Amino acid sequence: MAQTFSLSVTGMTCASCVGRAQKAIEAVGGVQSAAVNLANETATVQLNDRSVLADVTAALNKAGYPAREQTIRLSVEGMTCASCVGRVEKAALSQAGVVHAAANLANETLQITLIEGVASVDGITAAIKAIGYTARATDPVATQTSSERKTAEATELRGKLILAAVLTLPVFVVEMGGTCIRRFITGSCGPSGRTSAGPCNSYLPRRSWLGLVAGSIKKGFRPWRGCRRI
Repeated sequence: MAQTFSLSVTGMTCASCVGRAQKAIEAVGGVQSAAVNLANETATVQLNDRSVLADVTAALNKAGYPAREQTIRLSVEGMTCASCVGRVEKAALSQAGVVHAAANLANETLQITLIEGVASVDGITAAIKAIGYTARATDPVATQTSSERKTAEATELRGKLILAAVLTLPVFVVEMGGTCIRRFITGSCGPSGRTSAGPCNSYLPRRSWLGLVAGSIKKGFRPWRGCRRI
């Protein structure tokens, strides 16, 4: 009997991404149909058997659009030996969407990694209870809506943009500052300081007041040196 799962897919930014993600899913044997949605970042897949789900997530990872995963910790009561640990882990892994499960006998905990939107904490705890152990989440399970994730991503990108601008500004000043200052002092456009024919001469004087001041300082505040007396 066919089973339908909805995966939360990361990394998609355009229609081409949607096409590549859907193509990767459809290439997996046992997939009857696949529909990828860019707006809500999900992939709805219909499988012949739920064991194919692991192959689907592997194909998405290879294509560069991994399914979103979540790691949670459960407190498990009733484990007394290594066999108990094995049974608890097996019960957790029997649930669709559970990627990894590791039970710790010393502190009576179970850490699991699951595919967001497929596996649920309630389903896992129920499966563990069915084999004679009591499990509960030690921390509240934090989930984000699609809009919250997009807001977080936009904030991160804004921070990276500001950092890039801050790092680029000194380079811009060093590269362009010398040319701008020379043009302002001498009123010239050429790299050698000579006036060249071009649009700069239409708004920059051949000798600006700042150039006269600089020349006076160079001559020891005697701008009249070299003038012919009458």
